[in-house]
Amino acid sequence: MKKISFIFCFGLITTFAFSQWTWQNPLPQGNLLTSVCFTDINTGYAVGSAGTVIKTIDGGTTWSCLTDGVDYNLSSVFFVSMDTGFAVGYVINGNLEGVILKTVNGGVSWDKFTTGTNNDLRSVCFTDAERGYAVGSNGTILRTTNKGVTWIVSASGSAYDLNSVYFTGANTGYAVGMGGTILKTNDGGTTWDTLSYGETNDLKSVYFPNADTGYIVGVETILKTTDGGTTWNTLPGVISDYFTSVFFTTANTGYVVGDNGHILKTIDGGATWSSLSSGTSGLLNSVCFANADRGYIVGEGGIIQITRDGGVTWTEARTGTTSLLHSMFFTTDLVGYAAGAKGAVLKTVDGGTTWDTLSCGSKYYLNALFFTDSNSGCGVGGYDSLVYNGQYWETDSFQVILRTIDGGLTWNRISGVSQGGELRSVCFTNFNTGYAVGDNASFFKTIDNGLTWSKIETGSDASLRSVHFADTDTGYIVGYFTQSGWDQPVILKSVDGGNSWTDQYVPMGSISLLSVFFTDAQRGCAVGSYRTILQTSDGGANWKKVFNWYAGHLNSVYFTGPEVGYAVGDEGSILLTTDGGVNWTMTSSITVNELFSVYFPGFSTGYAAGAGGTIIKTLHGIGFIKENKSPGSVFSLYPNPSNTKITILDKRKFPGETTISIYTVTGELAMPDISINKSSIELDISSLSQGMYLVKIQTTGGFEVKKLMIQ
Repeated sequence: MKKISFIFCFGLITTFAFSQWTWQNPLPQGNLLTSVCFTDINTGYAVGSAGTVIKTIDGGTTWSCLTDGVDYNLSSVFFVSMDTGFAVGYVINGNLEGVILKTVNGGVSWDKFTTGTNNDLRSVCFTDAERGYAVGSNGTILRTTNKGVTWIVSASGSAYDLNSVYFTGANTGYAVGMGGTILKTNDGGTTWDTLSYGETNDLKSVYFPNADTGYIVGVETILKTTDGGTTWNTLPGVISDYFTSVFFTTANTGYVVGDNGHILKTIDGGATWSSLSSGTSGLLNSVCFANADRGYIVGEGGIIQITRDGGVTWTEARTGTTSLLHSMFFTTDLVGYAAGAKGAVLKTVDGGTTWDTLSCGSKYYLNALFFTDSNSGCGVGGYDSLVYNGQYWETDSFQVILRTIDGGLTWNRISGVSQGGELRSVCFTNFNTGYAVGDNASFFKTIDNGLTWSKIETGSDASLRSVHFADTDTGYIVGYFTQSGWDQPVILKSVDGGNSWTDQYVPMGSISLLSVFFTDAQRGCAVGSYRTILQTSDGGANWKKVFNWYAGHLNSVYFTGPEVGYAVGDEGSILLTTDGGVNWTMTSSITVNELFSVYFPGFSTGYAAGAGGTIIKTLHGIGFIKENKSPGSVFSLYPNPSNTKITILDKRKFPGETTISIYTVTGELAMPDISINKSSIELDISSLSQGMYLVKIQTTGGFEVKKLMIQ
């Protein structure tokens, strides 16, 4: 018998949930980045939303993700040495709580420290390895004198949110924030005095190249002091922008960044500023230079801009499209498509490792895709056109159906479909028969693989958002109509292949339905506004509201089988059901970007796409979530319940390769996969918390799933 013991190095194990999703586009990731710092010419870090921490060791050429999605937004990062650093932010879900994280191994793992505040933290700065400061909302100032182990609150004397803190020495520091707040300490943060510059513009960032000379930037503001903050002067000629960050490489040479991709540079201490071309129009949040020439800027959507010539030119380290993606569809486990705004069509032939950019025409935007084989597919959406209304020209949208017969290389617009609004969803029941729905109660049907489409009246005047057929005859459409300023849900059903439709009764109040999916003719779910999920098990005769968040919305629902389904929506929300849609659980995500589409080409492998070109992938879907109780079981698991070790015994004489995976009931991988060619496997489970788990035992002949109770 071979004993297998595990020593877990999850990194952030006390801080982060082990995520099942990884980034595929853009790369290295697409979350908002808020802060960047470098410890030397090659090594740097950036942090952002959804617990994002990324690191480079080659001067920004490549970046690795150190974390994969947690319930924190991180606002600031600061390293006191090559290996020791701090990041601050706040909890996304639950009660508001400030967060302080620390690493002592170059970001490999992070520990969470108690902050003692319910306010979000926005900036962190250390004067040496022992003493540090963090500031945040409602005038919060925290300080530590023992390497961040404990933090105490300092009275700031201000109720305004503080956005940035900077120390010029062991005792002298500055904090700036909303309402023109400028604070200064001369005693290491014990007490703070309020300074004034005569205005109340919101201030975002403070930086001192030396003890006396400092700069502050904010909303339409760049300030300078030459006397240690006693007086501040507004610098002329640069008051039309929203500035977020300032950094100086010398007493005279400095950089300011802000909205719309704006970068300003001065070489005369702020007397004059020149505008640099950033190559982006996005919001830039933080600027940092490793030396006089090498600089870095991060911002929204994972923007990473690099200069190696003192700002003369900037290059983008982020790769991949950033166009909004509305829909995904896979024809095989490896071949898939994503489509969205500005004619963006992406294709992968290697399971999402790489995505090639195709085009259906830049004036079109696609809301949904469906392929009937490896070459033939249709995309539906809209396009904008100038229309003269009798008095002036205005932009209006028109519906469009595009068709490809060469795997997306070329797309042809189908004639006869051009009424106002957009088409929102497309579904085929076989190679020839398909359906499309959209605004203004639009419903179209094709019987020749999308070559021609005929309009059919549904009897509804609603905006139709999603269509799905459970079989060749039974189909459902969901949407909404607006009455007295309130959206009312609509569900239509057909039992004759879409030729006629009946209205289903939905007594659910003011919600709009955006997506529908049926696993068979009887069982299905619809999702929509307020993260509402409706479920039926009797073919739509009755619908139950089984999930409601009272905020946000869900855009797409997809089932991998009768029991397991996923729904995605705003703020990167991913919900999971393992009982056919009766109960749903919010699962860990790696993004707060809105997700518009979810698709699983197999039980375990799934994708989601959304805002900013977001494409994320999981290899740990749980289509096998139901415990396998077949009489042909070849595995036994004992003891069960357990709290320290379990043994998995293979009854076969020659077992072959066996892979063990342990999941939580919400689908998160609780222990790394282990593969071994032995008939008896002993696992150390002492690191797992109490509760129910699912153990998947995979062999070349299939798999079994067993429940495990840890006490």
